[in-house]
Order: sequence, then C-alpha cells, then structure tokens
Amino acid sequence: MKKLLITLIPLIQFIVPTSLQAQCDASFTTSVDCNCVTFTPTFVDSSCTYTWDFGLGGEVSNEVSPTFCYSFTGNGVSSVNVNLGIECSGSGITCDSSINVTVQQVPDAQLEPLNAAGWLNCRADINNPNFTLLVENTSTTASTNQTYIINWGDSTLVNGQMVANIETFDGTFANASHLYQQLLTYEIIVTVIGQNGCSTSQAYTFINGSANPDIGLELDGTSNECIGYMGRFIISNTEDNPPFTRYLIRIDNDDRDSFFFNHPPPDTFEYDFNTGS
Repeated sequence: MKKLLITLIPLIQFIVPTSLQAQCDASFTTSVDCNCVTFTPTFVDSSCTYTWDFGLGGEVSNEVSPTFCYSFTGNGVSSVNVNLGIECSGSGITCDSSINVTVQQVPDAQLEPLNAAGWLNCRADINNPNFTLLVENTSTTASTNQTYIINWGDSTLVNGQMVANIETFDGTFANASHLYQQLLTYEIIVTVIGQNGCSTSQAYTFINGSANPDIGLELDGTSNECIGYMGRFIISNTEDNPPFTRYLIRIDNDDRDSFFFNHPPPDTFEYDFNTGS
C-alpha cells in the first residue's frame, strides 16, 4: 500500500494598506510668489517622512509643505530641479518625484558707507553726538532696480508722535545722507524693488559712537584691609556711553584677574582679595 506524503508550506502575504499605496505618489504642486515657493505634496500621511531637496546642493527640509525663498539676483528668471522623497514607516514604502521650478530673480540691495568704515563712527562726541552718515548705492542690479526704500533706523517727533525716518528713491538713486543725533546703534534696512515687481531687503547695523567713553570706579570702604576682604566698588558715569561700549576691570595681582562687562555695566563690582600685596 502506497503512502501519500503531504507537506504544508505556510504562505505569508503582506498586504499594503490602500491608503499607503495611494500615498506613495510623490507628485506635488507649487505656488510661486516672485522668488518664494510653497510646495504641497499630493497626498499627506502622518506615518510618512517627507524630504525636500530644493536643488541647491544641500538645502533640504523635512516639513510636509515647506516654503522656500531663492536668492537668485537679477531681473529675469531662474530654474531649479526640486525633488520630493517620501518614506513611510512600517510599510517600508518609498517613492520620489522631481520637477523643474521657475522662480523670478530679485534685486540686490547693497549699500556702502562713505564716511564710516565698517558702519562704525567713533568720531562723535558725548556732548555733540550729531553725525551725518553718507551712503553709496553699490547694488549689482542697479540698471534694473526701480525703487529704493531706506529705513534709517531712527525716528522724528511729528505732531506729538514718533515717526520712523523712511526715504524713497527712484531707479536713479546713487547716494544719500542722513543725520543721526544720538550715540546709539541703529539698524538700517534697505528695500529694493526691481522692474519685475519683486523685492529684497538688506539690514545694516550702524554704530554712532564716541572714541572717549567715560567711567568712574570708587571703593566703597577703606583700602587698608586684611586678606579675605570682600571689596565693593561703585561704578559710575557710564550712562552717556554708547550701547556698544565694553568695560574691563583688571585686578593687579599674580593672576591678573580680568572681568568684562557689556554696556550698561552693573552699578557695583565685588572682588574677594585673597592675596596680600
């Protein structure tokens, strides 16, 4: 009598959920506003990771729907190849898609100071802080720039209200000047609008300062004390110094201890004299 041998082989079938199958469509749409682009994937699933490569050799994002602004200068257009890669956890499904995106170029907003190297003036005086800053238009896209707007970073009292000092220049703008009346740090913002309607802004930090800041240091106590004495010093006469001033207190001991403070410094300074002199 012959025997029939039957072998059972288990069959494992992995079924990818329909939602994930549909989700791994890495196509996407774009919304372009001059040089800024908002990228939106066709399908969104919280179990998936999105990797956007904006086509600049290293600029990436893992946001689901990022907005990225390109910095191509000029008055024409530029094209980049943008890639979206999707990887879904658990299922191991991956897919990607690339498209060419065309963005408009933006103007260049460069200014150079003519009488304050490095945007720093140290020739003002505490008693007379007035300084007229001279600037030159050094934009590389000057031939196609249409409008310049300069916010000088200070304000003027007009009808009882402080109003920002902002000037507008046309496409022929070459240089300008502005009077500063306080020893302060100012943020100058230059906005340039090109013939294509796109704009860009650049900020510059200008310091109107004095070469001779003031300071007073007085011991609050007696100078003839024992080792271990906690000396307390009163710092004064610094209120009119410009905001970028730095202060150094150096102790004339074997270690040459040094202490730095930014403006404004503390009202007092304490030091433990643990060695004799």
